[in-house]
Amino acid sequence: MVRGCAILYVDGWLLMFLTVKHWIRRNWRKVQAAEYPEIALLESSAAVTAEKARGWFVHSGYNV
Repeated sequence: MVRGCAILYVDGWLLMFLTVKHWIRRNWRKVQAAEYPEIALLESSAAVTAEKARGWFVHSGYNV
């Protein structure tokens, strides 16, 4: 701990992983039928919005 400052490790990847996983479960047919599944996976990352990220941090007890 630096004087007057605390460093917190926040696993932001957890939020992205859970959101992308949820998107894939809902849209599995689209991913399966896609000629380029990488494009469908990129679309899934768009499901992580600033509002969802803020809500996740607030729910986790961080002051945002």
